[in-house]
Amino acid sequence: MVRMLVLEIGCEDLPARFARLALPQLEGRLAKALREARLPFSSIRAVGTHRRLTVIVEGLSERQEDLVEEVKGPPADKAFDSEGRPTKAAEGFARRVGLSLDSLKVKEIGKGRYLVAEVRQKGRRATEVLAEIIPEVVRGLDFPKFMRWPCPDRVRFGRPIRWLLCLFGDEVVPVRLAGLKAGRKTRPHRLLGGWLEVQRAEDYERTLEERGRVIVEPKRRRKTIREAVEEEAHRLGAKPVIPAELLDEVTYMCEWPSPASGEFDPSFLELPREVVEEVLVRAQKCFPLSDGEGKLLPKFVWIRDGWGEGAEEIGKGVAKVISARLSDAKFFFEEDLKRPLPDYVPELRRLVFHERLGSMLDKVRRLGRLVDFVCDELGLPEEERRVALRAAELCKADLVTHMVQEFTELQGVMGREYALRSGEPQEVAQAILDHYLPRFGGDVLPKTVPGAVVGLCDRADTLVGCFALGFRPTATADPFGLRRAALSLCLVLIEKDIPLRLETLLRRAYALLAEEAKLERDEDETLTELLDFVKGRLETILKERGIDYDLVGAVLSAGWDPVLLATRRAEALQRKREEEREEFEAAVIAFRRVANIIAQAGGERFDCDPSRLQKDAERALYEEAERVASRMPKEPTSARDFSKCLDLILSLRPAIDRFFDEVLVMEKDPEIRRNRLGLLWKVRDLFFILGDLSKVVLPGE
Repeated sequence: MVRMLVLEIGCEDLPARFARLALPQLEGRLAKALREARLPFSSIRAVGTHRRLTVIVEGLSERQEDLVEEVKGPPADKAFDSEGRPTKAAEGFARRVGLSLDSLKVKEIGKGRYLVAEVRQKGRRATEVLAEIIPEVVRGLDFPKFMRWPCPDRVRFGRPIRWLLCLFGDEVVPVRLAGLKAGRKTRPHRLLGGWLEVQRAEDYERTLEERGRVIVEPKRRRKTIREAVEEEAHRLGAKPVIPAELLDEVTYMCEWPSPASGEFDPSFLELPREVVEEVLVRAQKCFPLSDGEGKLLPKFVWIRDGWGEGAEEIGKGVAKVISARLSDAKFFFEEDLKRPLPDYVPELRRLVFHERLGSMLDKVRRLGRLVDFVCDELGLPEEERRVALRAAELCKADLVTHMVQEFTELQGVMGREYALRSGEPQEVAQAILDHYLPRFGGDVLPKTVPGAVVGLCDRADTLVGCFALGFRPTATADPFGLRRAALSLCLVLIEKDIPLRLETLLRRAYALLAEEAKLERDEDETLTELLDFVKGRLETILKERGIDYDLVGAVLSAGWDPVLLATRRAEALQRKREEEREEFEAAVIAFRRVANIIAQAGGERFDCDPSRLQKDAERALYEEAERVASRMPKEPTSARDFSKCLDLILSLRPAIDRFFDEVLVMEKDPEIRRNRLGLLWKVRDLFFILGDLSKVVLPGE
């Protein structure tokens, strides 16, 4: 028999991102715990709001599956005497496992024969097991920050837990946690107050929605919010601006969403659009409205958590707060414009980058030198170099302006705006903004090469400085945003087609830092750890781009710096596997034969002297390898280049097959053997232009 399980953890209001992060954890941890507890189920899903985290398990077995365990006993020659009678050792083993001697068996285990017993452990009732595992599942949830509150078992959670509901069908599971005992009661919407009693697990969602005015399913709540914003915007004759991030956040800020709208003074639209949206979206969680041409209107939609009359008054109240914030923003903007952007640069000395790495002014000076170095490495035209150097000088100046100190998310945006109003060229202004991009996965990319270069240098300085001081991200903390910096660094190199060797950039960054700061780790230790860290981010990017895991391993194993070239190699291999699978797999097999012989010979590298090749098959392979090498693109950078490389390498397969059919590599004569191994090394190196194909997994493996 199976039933539905519902577990609801009621708590004080969680920040939206806490709830969003906790729900997949709750689902995953409980699913794992149920499997380990031998409690099969058909499906599991987590739902919830800022006031409750819920997991619903359907088709959960009423009992554990029985556990049959094989227990190894004494060796057979010790368990029975020469006449086959059980010894004291056998009798003692039977007593220990609680079985009769007749039910014991002799089994071959390894190189010996042993007495074994099959011990069956009968499954317990699900409610008993659930009462034990659920508290551990909840205790294991991870939040960005934890709270403790007075309770007997000193539980820590994102916010204090105030009630527990746990139903298995119509039966209450006696879970005890945080000084609470689970029951069948839950809280309705806070505007209703009191308690709601849920009779059966199957009634949970319907009871909450119909009697408690709580839409507990986040996807439905999100859809309701989007539709409400669109309908309200249509009523006002406008089009809504619905940032996905805001929609996700508001979804976890309400349980029964309904719209309210309002207006503010149109004069505030004279501010840069990004400033108005920052106040509306980030500060006040409102959805801006625009006209048919996309121009902002002095109107907004706000989602309230409730229903009934009062929406107009609520909209007026929100509008007052928005107007106050926009008034502040207007004041900051006007004050900042009293001075040109370059005048703010010297003030960066009072802004600490890190107490052991100097001020932001020190960082800006390092950036200038690093940018100059990278421009040389890439051979950028003089105009782009000039733009990059000027952008590097000004890129952090807006950090000490009033606007950015109040609205930190506008860094770079205000730098661009103030640069333009200070008479800087459009290219410099855009590069100032570009150097921050992308800020997160899926964000827009830099529009300009100078901006991309400044951004690369900025992130390299931060990464090297932090790693040189021993600040590596942990599983739960990344206060310097190093994962994001490394991810963005790789994305810029890939998407802007920059074939820069990352190690070269990072070593130069280390040298510049070492001139000014006392670094704890030496250059090689820092770079080894940092490059491994960045490699992990690149691996993530490649998998997210649809590259099979084994091809990612093949490419990274053969060298992944420059990042751009590693990515193009991976894309070429993936395309070949999808479009010409048989040919691709045949090439992998051919490479394996080459690699296996080299490994069997000890892996020592040898050179090949073509004048000492004796058989037609080996001479033919050498000539084919030379032909392929001569036709290879000299400096492949695009997926097309690497696709051509791959096609040329695949053309070696017939010669490789013939070589192995007709030539004995491990010849007794050491000179001949070494020369043939040298030939295989030559072939292996051609394959390695694309990757270590021995890492590729073939069907059936």
